[in-house]
Amino acid sequence: MVKTYLGGLVSLSTLAFSLPLLLLLGEYPEFFTSHKIESEHLLVFVSLVLFVLPLLLSIVIVFSSLINRRLAEAVQIVFVILLLVIILLPIFSKFTFLSTELGIGFALGFGIIFGWWYKNNEALRSSLFLISPLILILPLSFLLNAGIQDLAFPKKWTMSEASKEILPTPVVMVIFDEFTINSVINRQGEIDEILYPNLYWFSQQSHWFRNATTVADGTAYAVPAILSGQYAQQTQPTYQAYPVNIFSLLQNTHTFNAHESASKLCPPNLCPPITHRRSFIQHIVLLGLDAMVLYVHIIVPKPYSSVLPDISQGWVNFLAPVNDGSANDGSVMNGEKVTVEQETSGQGWLLGLILSFLDDDRAALWHQFLASIPNTPQPSLNLIHILLPHVALEYLPSGKNYGRQVISGLYDEKWNDDNWAVNQAWQRHLLQLAYVDKLLGELFERLKSEALFDQALIVLTADHGLSFRVGQSRRPVTDENYMDILPVPLFIKLPDQKQGSVSDVNVETVDILPTIVDLLGIPLNTPLAGVSVFDDEGILKRKRKMIFTFNKGERTLQFPSELLAKNQVIADRIALFGDDDDPDKLFAMGPDKHWIGQTLSGETLLPIESSFTLEMKARVDQRVYDSFSGPNYISGTLFEISGIKVRQPPYRLAVAVNGEIKAVSKSFLSTEIGRHDFSFLIPESAYEAGKSRLEIFTINKDKDGENQLFRFKPTKATVYKKTTVDHLQSSASKETSKEISKEILLDENEHQFLIESGSLVGFLDTIEVSDGLYRFDGWAADLKENDTAYEVVLFLNGQYLSSAVPTLLRPDVVSAYNNEAFLSSGYSLYAEMDKITGFCDGLLAIYAVSKAGVASRLKIPESSLKDTCGG
Repeated sequence: MVKTYLGGLVSLSTLAFSLPLLLLLGEYPEFFTSHKIESEHLLVFVSLVLFVLPLLLSIVIVFSSLINRRLAEAVQIVFVILLLVIILLPIFSKFTFLSTELGIGFALGFGIIFGWWYKNNEALRSSLFLISPLILILPLSFLLNAGIQDLAFPKKWTMSEASKEILPTPVVMVIFDEFTINSVINRQGEIDEILYPNLYWFSQQSHWFRNATTVADGTAYAVPAILSGQYAQQTQPTYQAYPVNIFSLLQNTHTFNAHESASKLCPPNLCPPITHRRSFIQHIVLLGLDAMVLYVHIIVPKPYSSVLPDISQGWVNFLAPVNDGSANDGSVMNGEKVTVEQETSGQGWLLGLILSFLDDDRAALWHQFLASIPNTPQPSLNLIHILLPHVALEYLPSGKNYGRQVISGLYDEKWNDDNWAVNQAWQRHLLQLAYVDKLLGELFERLKSEALFDQALIVLTADHGLSFRVGQSRRPVTDENYMDILPVPLFIKLPDQKQGSVSDVNVETVDILPTIVDLLGIPLNTPLAGVSVFDDEGILKRKRKMIFTFNKGERTLQFPSELLAKNQVIADRIALFGDDDDPDKLFAMGPDKHWIGQTLSGETLLPIESSFTLEMKARVDQRVYDSFSGPNYISGTLFEISGIKVRQPPYRLAVAVNGEIKAVSKSFLSTEIGRHDFSFLIPESAYEAGKSRLEIFTINKDKDGENQLFRFKPTKATVYKKTTVDHLQSSASKETSKEISKEILLDENEHQFLIESGSLVGFLDTIEVSDGLYRFDGWAADLKENDTAYEVVLFLNGQYLSSAVPTLLRPDVVSAYNNEAFLSSGYSLYAEMDKITGFCDGLLAIYAVSKAGVASRLKIPESSLKDTCGG
């Protein structure tokens, strides 16, 4: 019986785990190339994918059988049910006529029925047992996949084409990623000196090939074309597939300081990692961690995938710690500095070990590359392909990291129809591109300090561009976006060159290696597809531009030798972001940008916006920040208040720092009814000496049809104190009326709130600890006024700690009271940990206050305190 059960579990675990994961990875072999693995890593990984889960399930069942036979059978049936649910979840998720919850319910129901059938039907168990040997077909078909086969069984490789008879010239090559030259050109056809001063300076010292284009729209094909001088081919970017490349040609004459982010054309023995060399076990662990993240994305229904690690911004280090932008805010609450520390102490040794395998800091990688540039008698090849300005979008021009945020408006490499979301992504890309310019300045200074700048052959380029067109593809090239994808930067500075030049000849990235071969005098027996950019006769023979795309099948597209359409792209960018001398111009865009710079006054602001509630992420609204410090990326959600007629989206917004408008924005296309997300990017210059306060407003028409700023319902913490007053208690007879002492809450404006039991209701649901703060979550509603509570106040031992306005959605409260007026009754109260001495021993009290001047104490379940304090 146990043998038959185990055979069935092997078959089900293959269908639930190994099959979907290997099918996905078979479509994207670049996952493995990006991890820099060798064939032995891949073979071990496949073996683990096939056998680890069945082995773990079998171990649990065997141990259960040692305890009790019936227990072992029950455990097996539970495993069967879970495996079938996992198999069915992705299937039901594809049925658009089913809600997510209904799909989960169907999967669970079928799983339970199948588990009962499996338990009571020997034929079914035997059938699954008999097909379990077919598990061996899966790895064979996976390893023989065209893309995987190159990695699993690479061609025999020998270094060739090397020579010692070449010019002893240092070579510096930088390959950026997702960098279209359209992004840096101004109206005059020159580099924008204001935003990109270092690139502009270099253009004056080098040959700029303004009409250079890529030959592939994918990194795995575009980078090998640069490094090998061969057009893209549908194979993995390895040294076995491209034996003749810049590394093989310079192996005998140059020392190597090189890093490839997504290819492996340099053998490990010639190019040791700049950061650290991973052991065999570390390779497998990191590969397994990233594969598990991909697998969870496969089985988790899309509405719940937002809580999972982001997989849209690369192939490696999905679990790398992400800076959400809050760690460097320098936040101040109640006038005192809040120290924000990463909570690493509680991560445990296992998580610490996992995090030690991850290295996803592109800025750190760049600086390690610069530090490794040698100045030795033997010439060096200093080459880096770095994923910048490639997503993730997280850097400001100064290099400040504002947090790895989701790219709104993008799904499956295609932009949606929301023009504002696409433009904001474009804005973030250009800001990150300005940071790339800063890094270039550091490169030039490093080369000068090592006396290498003048004597070196320096090449700056990129693998391909990218597009920001509503409703179009971001990266895969099409007839609608080719003018964005093809144009790439190509700057070549010759040794001892002092004067720059601009050329518009028909150059492709496949010409870069032939140019190096030409300039260094490298003897070469293998013909290259490209030609030297200085071979005028050879370049003139090229009448068209070619690009290879392997997205959904192999295609070769041809375009005119002069991409006139890119001029319109440049004009559109300038129209959106401006072309003046303001270094902060990238922060000012949109139809309401004339508001930026205006100072607010009482006459500027109209009454509170009553159609929405505002929920901010990272608690930035109305926060006070220290000198020259504050959040640069802020986001949140507008919630329409039920029953109130609101204008058509998108909704226009403005953010002010210290009473001056610093940025404007609009809400994105709705993803849920009544919910509208938004984000702002604020320049660092917005924060000055002293304390800074941030506020958000809506832009709407007043009664005269003029655009004005409207306040949101205030979220500023009001200060309260608890006291007693003499209160006249009436009765049926005047003679029997008497004065008694009543407890009240008194706010900072001396408004009184009489404490009465039952007038307002609510709960404290949870207490959480993070970032040096206690957070108290719950809800509060005003039964008498048929509304949410006006404010919620937190006391400890009779001393005021904090207050908050309820704005969070609580549909459960609506259901409980059958009252839509209570939808926004959720609250979050915050209190600094160092101000809550004796929290677990003291008397905690939360009061809800109403607009009518009444307060009621809310219920605090003992379970909430026990979860935090223990006991």
